[in-house]
Amino acid sequence: MLTFKWCEITPFFRFYSMKLITLFTLVFIISCSPKNPSINEGLISIDLDKSEIGYISEIVTEIDYVLLGSESSSYLSEPGKIKFDENKNIYVSDNVGHSLFVYKPSGELNYSLIPSGKGPSEFVSISDFNLLDDSILILDNAIGKILKFDLFGNFIEEFKFRDKSTHFFKKNEYLLKFTSYRSDYDGFNFLKYNLIDGSSLGFVPYPNEKESIGNFSYQYSFINNLRDNLVYYNIPYS
Repeated sequence: MLTFKWCEITPFFRFYSMKLITLFTLVFIISCSPKNPSINEGLISIDLDKSEIGYISEIVTEIDYVLLGSESSSYLSEPGKIKFDENKNIYVSDNVGHSLFVYKPSGELNYSLIPSGKGPSEFVSISDFNLLDDSILILDNAIGKILKFDLFGNFIEEFKFRDKSTHFFKKNEYLLKFTSYRSDYDGFNFLKYNLIDGSSLGFVPYPNEKESIGNFSYQYSFINNLRDNLVYYNIPYS
Protein backbone atom coordinates (compact mmCIF):
# COMPACT_ATOMS: atom_id res chain seq x y z
CA MET A 1 0.00 0.00 0.00
CA LEU A 2 1.25 3.48 -0.86
CA THR A 3 0.38 6.29 1.54
CA PHE A 4 0.69 9.93 0.53
CA LYS A 5 0.71 12.69 3.14
CA TRP A 6 -0.79 15.84 1.71
CA CYS A 7 0.68 19.23 2.55
CA GLU A 8 -0.29 22.81 1.72
CA ILE A 9 1.21 22.54 -1.76
CA THR A 10 0.06 19.15 -2.95
CA PRO A 11 2.00 17.21 -5.60
CA PHE A 12 0.03 15.44 -8.29
CA PHE A 13 1.82 12.54 -9.97
CA ARG A 14 1.74 11.84 -13.68
CA PHE A 15 3.26 8.54 -14.73
CA TYR A 16 4.87 7.73 -18.04
CA SER A 17 6.03 4.32 -19.16
CA MET A 18 6.82 2.66 -22.45
CA LYS A 19 5.88 -0.62 -20.81
CA LEU A 20 2.43 0.70 -19.98
CA ILE A 21 2.01 2.07 -23.51
CA THR A 22 2.81 -1.38 -24.88
CA LEU A 23 0.26 -2.96 -22.52
CA PHE A 24 -2.44 -0.43 -23.41
CA THR A 25 -1.80 -1.00 -27.10
CA LEU A 26 -2.25 -4.75 -26.64
CA VAL A 27 -5.50 -4.26 -24.72
CA PHE A 28 -6.76 -1.88 -27.41
CA ILE A 29 -6.02 -4.39 -30.16
CA ILE A 30 -7.86 -7.13 -28.28
CA SER A 31 -10.83 -4.85 -27.57
CA CYS A 32 -11.23 -4.09 -31.28
CA SER A 33 -12.44 -7.61 -32.01
CA PRO A 34 -15.66 -7.48 -34.07
CA LYS A 35 -17.20 -10.22 -31.90
CA ASN A 36 -19.78 -9.08 -29.37
CA PRO A 37 -18.98 -11.02 -26.18
CA SER A 38 -21.62 -11.89 -23.62
CA ILE A 39 -21.50 -10.42 -20.14
CA ASN A 40 -19.71 -13.53 -18.78
CA GLU A 41 -16.93 -13.58 -21.35
CA GLY A 42 -13.55 -11.99 -20.83
CA LEU A 43 -13.54 -12.39 -17.04
CA ILE A 44 -10.14 -12.61 -15.34
CA SER A 45 -9.78 -14.65 -12.13
CA ILE A 46 -7.07 -13.60 -9.66
CA ASP A 47 -5.76 -15.93 -6.96
CA LEU A 48 -4.58 -13.63 -4.16
CA ASP A 49 -2.75 -16.53 -2.49
CA LYS A 50 -0.39 -16.63 -5.46
CA SER A 51 0.23 -12.90 -5.58
CA GLU A 52 3.80 -11.58 -5.59
CA ILE A 53 5.33 -8.35 -4.36
CA GLY A 54 5.83 -5.85 -7.17
CA TYR A 55 7.46 -2.45 -7.52
CA ILE A 56 6.27 0.65 -9.35
CA SER A 57 9.70 0.89 -10.96
CA GLU A 58 8.91 -2.30 -12.87
CA ILE A 59 6.19 -0.58 -14.89
CA VAL A 60 6.97 3.15 -14.54
CA THR A 61 10.08 4.69 -16.06
CA GLU A 62 9.49 8.35 -15.23
CA ILE A 63 7.49 10.49 -12.79
CA ASP A 64 6.46 14.05 -13.59
CA TYR A 65 5.56 16.14 -10.52
CA VAL A 66 2.89 18.81 -10.92
CA LEU A 67 2.37 21.16 -7.95
CA LEU A 68 -1.28 21.99 -7.35
CA GLY A 69 -1.35 25.74 -6.82
CA SER A 70 1.17 27.92 -5.01
CA GLU A 71 -1.11 30.78 -3.96
CA SER A 72 -2.70 30.77 -0.50
CA SER A 73 -6.20 30.67 -1.98
CA SER A 74 -5.55 27.18 -3.34
CA TYR A 75 -4.05 25.54 -0.24
CA LEU A 76 -5.55 22.16 0.58
CA SER A 77 -6.06 21.31 4.25
CA GLU A 78 -7.37 17.76 3.89
CA PRO A 79 -7.89 16.62 0.28
CA GLY A 80 -10.77 14.21 -0.16
CA LYS A 81 -11.84 13.06 -3.62
CA ILE A 82 -9.87 13.70 -6.82
CA LYS A 83 -11.38 13.58 -10.32
CA PHE A 84 -10.34 14.54 -13.83
CA ASP A 85 -12.29 15.72 -16.85
CA GLU A 86 -11.61 15.05 -20.52
CA ASN A 87 -9.36 18.12 -20.72
CA LYS A 88 -7.17 16.79 -17.87
CA ASN A 89 -8.33 19.47 -15.43
CA ILE A 90 -7.99 18.31 -11.82
CA TYR A 91 -10.89 18.53 -9.33
CA VAL A 92 -10.09 18.15 -5.61
CA SER A 93 -12.52 18.45 -2.70
CA ASP A 94 -11.24 19.64 0.67
CA ASN A 95 -12.73 17.96 3.76
CA VAL A 96 -11.82 20.80 6.14
CA GLY A 97 -12.68 23.85 4.07
CA HIS A 98 -15.65 22.03 2.44
CA SER A 99 -14.59 23.53 -0.89
CA LEU A 100 -13.97 22.23 -4.39
CA PHE A 101 -10.74 23.33 -6.09
CA VAL A 102 -10.39 23.10 -9.87
CA TYR A 103 -6.85 23.11 -11.25
CA LYS A 104 -5.57 23.36 -14.80
CA PRO A 105 -3.42 20.45 -16.09
CA SER A 106 -0.36 22.60 -15.29
CA GLY A 107 -1.39 22.70 -11.61
CA GLU A 108 -2.47 26.35 -11.66
CA LEU A 109 -5.69 27.07 -9.79
CA ASN A 110 -8.51 27.72 -12.24
CA TYR A 111 -11.32 28.48 -9.78
CA SER A 112 -12.87 27.16 -6.56
CA LEU A 113 -16.39 26.56 -5.28
CA ILE A 114 -16.57 27.54 -1.61
CA PRO A 115 -19.39 27.25 0.99
CA SER A 116 -21.41 30.43 1.27
CA GLY A 117 -24.63 29.62 3.13
CA LYS A 118 -27.94 27.77 3.11
CA GLY A 119 -29.79 29.88 0.58
CA PRO A 120 -30.52 29.29 -3.12
CA SER A 121 -27.43 28.28 -5.16
CA GLU A 122 -25.44 27.99 -1.89
CA PHE A 123 -23.98 25.06 0.06
CA VAL A 124 -22.28 24.61 3.44
CA SER A 125 -20.39 21.36 2.89
CA ILE A 126 -19.46 18.84 0.20
CA SER A 127 -20.52 15.30 1.08
CA ASP A 128 -19.68 14.07 -2.42
CA PHE A 129 -19.24 15.47 -5.91
CA ASN A 130 -19.42 14.08 -9.42
CA LEU A 131 -18.44 15.16 -12.91
CA LEU A 132 -20.74 14.71 -15.88
CA ASP A 133 -19.74 15.46 -19.44
CA ASP A 134 -20.78 19.11 -19.11
CA SER A 135 -21.36 19.82 -15.42
CA ILE A 136 -20.35 19.41 -11.77
CA LEU A 137 -22.74 17.98 -9.17
CA ILE A 138 -22.24 18.70 -5.46
CA LEU A 139 -24.10 16.78 -2.75
CA ASP A 140 -24.62 18.65 0.53
CA ASN A 141 -26.09 16.31 3.13
CA ALA A 142 -26.03 19.03 5.78
CA ILE A 143 -28.88 20.94 4.12
CA GLY A 144 -30.19 18.10 1.97
CA LYS A 145 -29.72 19.17 -1.64
CA ILE A 146 -27.71 18.63 -4.81
CA LEU A 147 -26.34 21.60 -6.73
CA LYS A 148 -25.37 21.64 -10.40
CA PHE A 149 -22.64 23.89 -11.86
CA ASP A 150 -21.17 24.09 -15.34
CA LEU A 151 -17.49 23.27 -15.88
CA PHE A 152 -16.65 26.96 -15.49
CA GLY A 153 -18.10 27.09 -11.98
CA ASN A 154 -21.36 28.86 -12.86
CA PHE A 155 -24.47 27.75 -10.95
CA ILE A 156 -27.17 26.05 -13.05
CA GLU A 157 -29.79 24.52 -10.76
CA GLU A 158 -30.42 22.63 -7.52
CA PHE A 159 -32.94 20.21 -6.06
CA LYS A 160 -33.71 18.85 -2.61
CA PHE A 161 -32.48 15.41 -1.60
CA ARG A 162 -33.26 14.54 2.01
CA ASP A 163 -32.13 10.90 1.90
CA LYS A 164 -28.53 11.15 3.09
CA SER A 165 -26.01 9.29 0.97
CA THR A 166 -22.31 8.54 1.28
CA HIS A 167 -21.85 8.61 -2.49
CA PHE A 168 -24.22 9.43 -5.31
CA PHE A 169 -24.47 9.70 -9.08
CA LYS A 170 -27.11 11.62 -11.05
CA LYS A 171 -27.86 11.16 -14.73
CA ASN A 172 -30.81 12.77 -16.48
CA GLU A 173 -33.99 11.49 -14.78
CA TYR A 174 -32.46 9.13 -12.21
CA LEU A 175 -30.18 9.23 -9.18
CA LEU A 176 -28.03 6.33 -8.02
CA LYS A 177 -26.76 6.09 -4.44
CA PHE A 178 -24.57 3.76 -2.38
CA THR A 179 -26.42 2.73 0.78
CA SER A 180 -23.35 2.26 3.04
CA TYR A 181 -24.59 -1.19 4.12
CA ARG A 182 -27.44 0.40 6.08
CA SER A 183 -30.20 -1.97 7.17
CA ASP A 184 -33.08 0.31 6.16
CA TYR A 185 -32.54 -0.23 2.41
CA ASP A 186 -33.75 -3.86 2.19
CA GLY A 187 -30.22 -5.28 2.10
CA PHE A 188 -29.09 -3.65 -1.16
CA ASN A 189 -25.79 -1.93 -1.88
CA PHE A 190 -27.35 0.50 -4.35
CA LEU A 191 -30.66 2.28 -4.83
CA LYS A 192 -31.79 3.86 -8.09
CA TYR A 193 -34.27 6.72 -7.68
CA ASN A 194 -36.56 7.81 -10.48
CA LEU A 195 -36.66 11.60 -10.19
CA ILE A 196 -39.80 11.79 -12.31
CA ASP A 197 -42.22 9.57 -10.35
CA GLY A 198 -40.27 9.12 -7.07
CA SER A 199 -40.02 5.32 -7.34
CA SER A 200 -36.88 3.42 -6.30
CA LEU A 201 -35.27 0.08 -7.09
CA GLY A 202 -32.54 -1.81 -5.20
CA PHE A 203 -29.50 -3.47 -6.77
CA VAL A 204 -26.70 -5.82 -5.62
CA PRO A 205 -27.59 -7.43 -2.27
CA TYR A 206 -24.82 -7.39 0.33
CA PRO A 207 -23.89 -10.19 2.81
CA ASN A 208 -25.76 -10.13 6.11
CA GLU A 209 -22.53 -9.88 8.10
CA LYS A 210 -21.86 -6.45 6.59
CA GLU A 211 -25.20 -4.99 7.59
CA SER A 212 -24.83 -1.66 9.42
CA ILE A 213 -21.05 -1.89 9.23
CA GLY A 214 -20.93 1.83 9.99
CA ASN A 215 -20.11 5.13 8.35
CA PHE A 216 -16.76 5.66 6.73
CA SER A 217 -14.78 8.17 4.75
CA TYR A 218 -13.94 6.86 1.31
CA GLN A 219 -12.02 8.89 -1.24
CA TYR A 220 -13.51 7.23 -4.30
CA SER A 221 -17.02 7.66 -5.62
CA PHE A 222 -19.03 6.78 -8.71
CA ILE A 223 -17.06 7.10 -11.93
CA ASN A 224 -18.80 7.83 -15.20
CA ASN A 225 -16.71 6.45 -18.05
CA LEU A 226 -17.46 8.75 -20.96
CA ARG A 227 -16.04 6.26 -23.47
CA ASP A 228 -18.52 3.45 -22.82
CA ASN A 229 -21.26 5.38 -20.96
CA LEU A 230 -21.09 2.99 -17.98
CA VAL A 231 -20.98 3.91 -14.29
CA TYR A 232 -18.36 2.28 -12.06
CA TYR A 233 -18.08 2.05 -8.27
CA ASN A 234 -15.47 0.42 -6.04
CA ILE A 235 -17.45 -1.05 -3.14
CA PRO A 236 -15.76 -0.44 0.27
CA TYR A 237 -14.85 -3.51 2.34
CA SER A 238 -15.43 -5.80 -0.63
